[in-house]
Amino acid sequence: MQGGQHRRSGHPGHCPIPRADDELGRLNLITPEVVLKALKEVRLGQSYCLSLPLDLPGGNVLNPRRHPPLLAPTLREGRPVYNFRLDEHAAEGTDVLCDDSVLLHTQYSTQWDGFAHVGQMFDIDGTGHPVPVYYNGFRGGEEIV
Repeated sequence: MQGGQHRRSGHPGHCPIPRADDELGRLNLITPEVVLKALKEVRLGQSYCLSLPLDLPGGNVLNPRRHPPLLAPTLREGRPVYNFRLDEHAAEGTDVLCDDSVLLHTQYSTQWDGFAHVGQMFDIDGTGHPVPVYYNGFRGGEEIV
């Protein structure tokens, strides 16, 4: 958020006021001009991954409701689709398929659920009645269902 922007009276200080064109959250602030300015700060040309591997921390000791990702083959005609030869099902088939499915708890490792993970009760309309509100003013039960 740029300095000097005005907040709605009573608006939580950690949340920017929603903009009509805001679909990307804080990514809206990474404009071409900002990218060019950031390039001037580069000294070593190194990059860093900020996400954790999906299978960390391992187990579910930290939160018994969250489990490591479960990777499994999809099934076709009751068979796992690993090394699945299409020529066995269609004369013109030449492909060999491996088709996975993943069951992923979105808060197990790196946050995959984005800004709708935690909201707060807030009087966004100024009526004296707090309602569930998430990042950028998205309302629980309306935009977040």
